[in-house]
Amino acid sequence: MKLSFLALLCAAAFAQSSGTALSSMVHASTLRNTSKLPKEKLALIDPLLDSGNKARIAGRNAEALKDFDHALALLENKAWTAEHAWNAALTMKAAHYILRQGERLPLTFRQMWDPDEPLAKRPTLEVSLVPAPGMGSPEFLKTVGQVNLTSAEHPFQTDVTIPDVADGNYRILATFEGVGQKSVPVKIRRTVMARLEADKARARKLPAETPELPSAMGHLAKLEGADRGEEGEKLSSLELTSDLTEAEQMLGALEKGKNPFHNRYGDLQKSYKSKVDGSYQPYRLYVPTDYNPSSSYPLLVLLHGMGGDENTMFDGYGNGAVLKAAEHHSYLVACPKGREPAAMYLGSAEQDVLDVLADVRRAYKINPNRIYLAGHSMGAYGTWSVAADHPDVFAALAPISGGGNIAIAPKLKDVPQFVVHGDADPTVPVTQSRLMVEAMKKAGAEVKYTEVPGGNHVNVVVPQFEPMFEFFDRHIKP
Repeated sequence: MKLSFLALLCAAAFAQSSGTALSSMVHASTLRNTSKLPKEKLALIDPLLDSGNKARIAGRNAEALKDFDHALALLENKAWTAEHAWNAALTMKAAHYILRQGERLPLTFRQMWDPDEPLAKRPTLEVSLVPAPGMGSPEFLKTVGQVNLTSAEHPFQTDVTIPDVADGNYRILATFEGVGQKSVPVKIRRTVMARLEADKARARKLPAETPELPSAMGHLAKLEGADRGEEGEKLSSLELTSDLTEAEQMLGALEKGKNPFHNRYGDLQKSYKSKVDGSYQPYRLYVPTDYNPSSSYPLLVLLHGMGGDENTMFDGYGNGAVLKAAEHHSYLVACPKGREPAAMYLGSAEQDVLDVLADVRRAYKINPNRIYLAGHSMGAYGTWSVAADHPDVFAALAPISGGGNIAIAPKLKDVPQFVVHGDADPTVPVTQSRLMVEAMKKAGAEVKYTEVPGGNHVNVVVPQFEPMFEFFDRHIKP
């Protein structure tokens, strides 16, 4: 039995849910759909996925995560022992992640869900600082005997002192004797946070309504988010000083009354201040090199898939293939972050899409009859759902490897659609696009549907960028 993404997703594409549980569910179901395990093993896994999804829909996310973690262990041919369950449920969080030598760093360990079986004995905890490869040897930090961590409601806390080591990328490694390990990435930098505070002070001296000030603040907010752990495993690849330098150059231009984006083309990093919560939300923008404000230009808003962010569609997918196609067709392309990696472009994440669109139209001359919306995977779900809420905005759509609610079809009967799906997709079964295409055509919408024989969830995307832009070129709102 191949598990249907939509059957597992159920209401998730149309109502907010826990991103962690949703991501775990999609990961587990994809592994299950590609699994070569015997039927008797799959007979143990399928009930776990089913019960986990029912718990997630009911809002019992801890219970859902337990089932998904159990299913993942079986899919990876690991024994579901008390030790494995205890370690799977364990999370580790540092008070912050951009560190200075000599500072005290609190650590918190928590169980996301309560394991069914207790450990035979409480484990001993050893904490170490592990440098990036080639930077040196691990530094022992602390030993804690008999850690008392038995319930999701009762976290365990301890602290360590960062030694006098060179600036660089490290991991805080926690080893629980006889049970397992957890680690988090950290950066040690002597001056970054001091520069950040100085730049924030400069920004506060500028009028709040200064155009493009949000983009400078967005670089600083990115560093603050990284310090809170929001970048996760991507922290090690971040060049913190480049964001500071970019913010400082923008602030210097703004202090002189200049637009820091004047005569800048190509791939840009921008931000806006959200009216939802006052946060600075980032987006990526591509401006074609022939852009001239005396003419109006088409705009494509491009939505990333689950687990991605504003950088995914630009940096991945054929190393920026969509930007080459956009340059060829003279399009601006904007990719919103869309809040959390599994927000499904609902609620505040949908508002982010609209806010990015508004910010681009504020700063650039956009043809209002040539605004397009496209996305991959979760972004395809978002393409259909956002467009259904705002059908008068978009001249055409391009959902790739996605699905949606067929009930929205009448709202999109006047919006042409370019739909792509691989018939061997293990993550979002091709039936999801087939159902949407059937519903859209029945409602009277113009649909060009390409079903790629043998195509999986990802490899169908890049080859369709050029046909997608050609489709958009042929569809301009009256």
